[in-house]
Amino acid sequence: MTVLAAMCPNIRIIICDVNQKNFDDWESGIVPFYETDMHHVLHSPGVLGQCLCFSEDIEETLEQAKVIIVVIDISVDKVNEGYRHNLAKWRDSWQWVVQPDNDNKLVIDKSNMPPDALSMVEEYCENGGVNLAVVFNPE
Repeated sequence: MTVLAAMCPNIRIIICDVNQKNFDDWESGIVPFYETDMHHVLHSPGVLGQCLCFSEDIEETLEQAKVIIVVIDISVDKVNEGYRHNLAKWRDSWQWVVQPDNDNKLVIDKSNMPPDALSMVEEYCENGGVNLAVVFNPE
């Protein structure tokens, strides 16, 4: 989102995060993850506080958005002799997205997802009564 804000100054990008520490870091100009040169991009003229803003009001931000980009760090838990994706944060995020006020929007999910993600999203949309155009674009 930071690069998008730097390259497209006519688009307003609002970052929401339920993790207060991440939110505080973003607001103080600290990128809460490692990405080469991201600090320089964040502090480019016209980015922080102008094109790139922050909000704790997730519901209102999603309602006003035309495009919603979901980026969730999906952890992997060891279970018995194998591993499985821990989708708790991802599911919580989609519960926010599939609210009726978010009908007819484009949602881009950049999370690294298991193969059955599409069927889960379709179920969430059906249960929420919303029509969303969903694109999966993991890194």
